[in-house]
Amino acid sequence: MARRIRRVEAIVWPAALKRRWHAAARAAWPREHYGILLGRRIDATSAAVIEEIWSPPDVAEHATDAWIAPRAEWMAEAAHIAEDEGWRVLGDIHTHPYREHEYSHMLPPDRTMSEGDVRYWAEGALVGITVVWSYCGRLRASTWFCRAPGEVAMMELRNARISAKR
Repeated sequence: MARRIRRVEAIVWPAALKRRWHAAARAAWPREHYGILLGRRIDATSAAVIEEIWSPPDVAEHATDAWIAPRAEWMAEAAHIAEDEGWRVLGDIHTHPYREHEYSHMLPPDRTMSEGDVRYWAEGALVGITVVWSYCGRLRASTWFCRAPGEVAMMELRNARISAKR
């Protein structure tokens, strides 16, 4: 049976860092924006403290309004920054930008992980999705965090779908 994507039980995300990330996300709109979450885990299963969100300086060159293409060198640079500060890479965060005509009350902006998001991270990594949407001429941002279920969960889900068709 496929495992469900679990919400992270506790996240410490300083308000100033949240405001700074949301401002950067709105500034990048209508393109996607990306950052790597740096910080520490309080324990192995749940609590995470986000100390910094590092966005690569060339992130805009690798983003469109529909996707972001993370580069291997970004993760290497983030790992060096985290090590220098005594932190670790917790996961990543990216945006799902929406224009007013792309959503409605029946189909609200989507905060779910794509298959690419699921494949990119090992099980338990923290994944943040920030929805940035235009409403009445103003940009709004809202973030949701979850843990990546990992490749094993995707394979279980695929096997469950194949079995159900028989």
